[in-house]
Amino acid sequence: MNAFALLAISVASLSGGQQSQTSGGANSASELLTLVLERYYNARTISGTIVNTQSADGVRPLTISTSFQLRRPAHLFIQQSSSDSRRMPPGKWVVTSDGDEFSYSRPYNPSEPDNPLLRIVEKVIVRGEILQVGEILLAARSGLGDRQCPILDIAFSHPDALKYLRGTWKSMTEGPEQLFKGQKCRVIEGQHATNPALLPTGTYKIFINSNFEVVRYEITEKFGALDPETKRQMEISYTLAWDANLTINGPVQEKLFTVVK
Repeated sequence: MNAFALLAISVASLSGGQQSQTSGGANSASELLTLVLERYYNARTISGTIVNTQSADGVRPLTISTSFQLRRPAHLFIQQSSSDSRRMPPGKWVVTSDGDEFSYSRPYNPSEPDNPLLRIVEKVIVRGEILQVGEILLAARSGLGDRQCPILDIAFSHPDALKYLRGTWKSMTEGPEQLFKGQKCRVIEGQHATNPALLPTGTYKIFINSNFEVVRYEITEKFGALDPETKRQMEISYTLAWDANLTINGPVQEKLFTVVK
């Protein structure tokens, strides 16, 4: 049994076979999510944009925009930019792979001002095996600004990344359908943990369109903090949302796969 099949079984155990009354070819939240994962897993090419918005009570929102394209097995381009490079330095990150080599930015270190200009270049073929796009993403992840983007993990379909993501879903059910940017979406929701080994600290929602594509992934957490003026304990809400506009099995731009060194 392959890693994808094992993950599908693992996801199914979350919802316990909970039956959904909505249409769309899946009778439960776990079946719906399995169809989504399978769609990305089988895709030859994926391209588009993902915008991550981080917001908290009393704090100006921060966004990180991701543009990417992949062609399996090993061609890749990712570019990320931050809306505020002072809050999220250095403000721009790039990962590239031409199928022979891949490159990525060194993890940001404020004590090295020239650090963002330094890149790491590695071979795609290691001990006779070709690294897949998901393996390249895992290797380059430390050099990205948005390192925890769940939609990238779903799109790239690396078993370890999907296993970790599944571990953050502490429960799963299908909520009411919702409109998102004019699209009627089915919504999978449940309790969320920041780490699979931890107890849930918030909730998640996954918005899925009629093509079994993730168009939004949302995490909301609440935590206590001390009000600096009143010295009283207050509750702060923190939200991470990723909005995606992706094309599956569409054309890609060959020049973007050029390795940046």
